[in-house]
Amino acid sequence: MKKALLIICIVVIGMSAHSQEIREYDLEMQAKHAERKGYDPTYRVNYFENIIIRTELTSDIASVRFFNGSNGLDIELRPIADYQLGISFDYKWIGLGISFAPRFLYNDDYTNASDVGAVSASINFFYSDRWRQELRYESVNGFFTVNPTPVLSDENIFGDMKSQRFIGRTFFIANQNFSYRAFYAFTERQLKSAGSLIPKISYAYSTFDPNNTSVFPGGSSRLATFDLIAQVGYMYTFVLNKKWYTTLGAHPGLGWNN
Repeated sequence: MKKALLIICIVVIGMSAHSQEIREYDLEMQAKHAERKGYDPTYRVNYFENIIIRTELTSDIASVRFFNGSNGLDIELRPIADYQLGISFDYKWIGLGISFAPRFLYNDDYTNASDVGAVSASINFFYSDRWRQELRYESVNGFFTVNPTPVLSDENIFGDMKSQRFIGRTFFIANQNFSYRAFYAFTERQLKSAGSLIPKISYAYSTFDPNNTSVFPGGSSRLATFDLIAQVGYMYTFVLNKKWYTTLGAHPGLGWNN
């Protein structure tokens, strides 16, 4: 069993524009919300009745690297279903999302492979106005090899391989006047420039089923890994004329992998 330290740094950049006027109802609700949560309502406004529906196209699917120290076999495995279409719903304090990989988005060289697919589901919510929790499940079936060493002569498609990940993130927005919702889901709006320190803990449990005995010794055995990552990030939103804003941030951290 191997243990390793991971160094993580995520850079976040976003830009948006808002031109609508703030309704009197939103201002009244905002004043009550700000008094209850203890922040300055001149910095952010919450659109309490808005439901945000978004679609996305993503290639954020994890690849797998297999290295056999006894024979020097080094293989990078990438999902055949390497793109996903998704939809998400955000309302008040909760967000739900689901995505899948339609066949027409499979890697062009392996569109005829059977038993291939990818699906993910997520739920994100705020414990309070400042504590946020994210949970995500990912499942990928079917991989292909990328530049293996030594080169495999008999096969480079592994349709039976399966990867699953259970991912969680818990973080805290230190500055109450900074709106993470404005960056993440647009259910809020940042009215004045503000930034915040954001400590975060990420954790993931992953399983990988090779299902191949010709290339992988003990190929029917399930491989399991656990990751724990601690990050201290900072994000800042620059606001221009209350209508244009851009968010910059970085999240360096250290992690443990088993």
